[in-house]
Amino acid sequence: MVYTISESDIAQVHVEGQETILRGSAQENKAVFDAYPAMIVGKFNAFVEHVESSYAAVIDASTIALYEDLGWTP
Repeated sequence: MVYTISESDIAQVHVEGQETILRGSAQENKAVFDAYPAMIVGKFNAFVEHVESSYAAVIDASTIALYEDLGWTP
């Protein structure tokens, strides 16, 4: 997955790309305004999950042992 937000991503969901007068229902019009923040949240959350899964288990055993000696429980 690509975590950056491209100009084309923005153009697809940004309010400025919509018609001047929104003629949908209240829910449809609200969805127009919610699409951009929802895309940002989705990309950000995917990135965080990627970072967590990629780096969470990369702790050297000797480092863990040092912290355990100090009373820390993993």
